[in-house]
Amino acid sequence: MDEGDKPITTAELLELRDQMLEAADRAIAGDPALYRQIRRMLCKVVHGDVEIGDYYSLALNIARSLDKLGPGVFLFEYYSENIHPEKKGKARFFRPECQDLLFQLDSIQDYKRKKRPFKIINGGKGDEGDASHPVRLHNG
Repeated sequence: MDEGDKPITTAELLELRDQMLEAADRAIAGDPALYRQIRRMLCKVVHGDVEIGDYYSLALNIARSLDKLGPGVFLFEYYSENIHPEKKGKARFFRPECQDLLFQLDSIQDYKRKKRPFKIINGGKGDEGDASHPVRLHNG
């Protein structure tokens, strides 16, 4: 077995996942308005009713938005291809694909929270804070 045939370890898989989540997080930070628009469309599909006549245009809009949000980001490329109705996307798998993508987007948010937890910053003297110096949460 040469080096190219060596099985990937769990640690390597976790590192690859962290790299993928980091790349996706950077893409989201680059265009948060587009990210929110994608989430709204996904929530409409997952939690609402989508008429079959609306499937094609909605799937195309989600796929193109993913392409715009994260060119070169594996996560977004994968879902774009699997949602796009002229590529691998199929109407019968549209809702499950959108649901899975929504789950992955939640995973990115969880990753971000774990990586940069909120810290309590005291606004004034002492540890308690008061009305004139409230305690604030800061991410970073």
